[in-house]
Amino acid sequence: MTRRLIAASAVFAAGAVVLAAFAAGQQGGSGSADAKPRLSVDLAPLAIAGTGFQPGENVRIIVRGTTGASRTAKASAAGRISMRFPGMRLDQCRRAGLIVITAIGDKGSRAQFRRMPPACGIDPGRAP
Repeated sequence: MTRRLIAASAVFAAGAVVLAAFAAGQQGGSGSADAKPRLSVDLAPLAIAGTGFQPGENVRIIVRGTTGASRTAKASAAGRISMRFPGMRLDQCRRAGLIVITAIGDKGSRAQFRRMPPACGIDPGRAP
């Protein structure tokens, strides 16, 4: 009985050490500096918002689609960016193609949004 108790205690202790190491690795630092940068995009007119960037980081936003553009935004203390491109619309079916929006920070943060617009012109629901 005592051997089983000793073996179970050893397994429990090893599991606790592994869990503690995993938790420490997950926490790392604090704030948005450890968050993976992400972009959310509204295509018409083009508006981009991002989270998870380094606080105060200068982020270059590059748009490639029917037209191209680039601008720079400065991340807030919370690691957030936002940028509008008034008059730029990327949802036009007549020039549909792959849309790629990349945000690259000067402190190493990087996020990308990729979207293939839906097919235009043929309504599959009306096909014979």
